[in-house]
Amino acid sequence: MNNETVTKRLEKLNIRTDMISDDKLSNDVVTLYNLVEELCEENEQLKTENQKLRDENAKLQGEQGKPKILPKKKSKNISSENDRKDQEGHPDGKKSATNIRRDTL
Repeated sequence: MNNETVTKRLEKLNIRTDMISDDKLSNDVVTLYNLVEELCEENEQLKTENQKLRDENAKLQGEQGKPKILPKKKSKNISSENDRKDQEGHPDGKKSATNIRRDTL
């Protein structure tokens, strides 16, 4: 769970600390919220560090590292649709009939 998810879940609890009559209890709830968020952030950092160490360990053991996948580039339109439509002498994309002279036979 990432930090944003934890924060959203804590907000869903809808515990209003200003509505708690006991000041000590109100402060304790705020402290617990802060502690949960800090621990979540630390957990994310540790996960990232753990993955880096796993990758380094695999590399040292001779295995291939994680592949670097580049983001997709915008592809330009390489369609030949317009070229096919613009051909002269070929109406509707069909070839014209070939004239064969038979008088030479």
